[in-house]
Amino acid sequence: MNWEYPPDPVFGDLSTPISFSLAKLVRRKPRDIAAAIQHALMADPTLVEKVEVAGAGYLNIFVATSGITTPPVAWVSGGPFAVGAYTTGS
Repeated sequence: MNWEYPPDPVFGDLSTPISFSLAKLVRRKPRDIAAAIQHALMADPTLVEKVEVAGAGYLNIFVATSGITTPPVAWVSGGPFAVGAYTTGS
């Protein structure tokens, strides 16, 4: 799963083109998949402030600033969709 830090904050804190890869697997439109992911990510407002579907299916994710005690990379890496390891400088 590719996570990117957008070059401009207007596009969110994290972005991903994951719906394009999933579209090939499930034979659905990337934008429809992005909308389903958007809905799922909005289930916990303490983590995600908002999610925008952009273009043909990109996801722009705005992390909620209240309640976050670890950087977004930590909860992306440690969850069920782990994409790598995260360590602190301690």
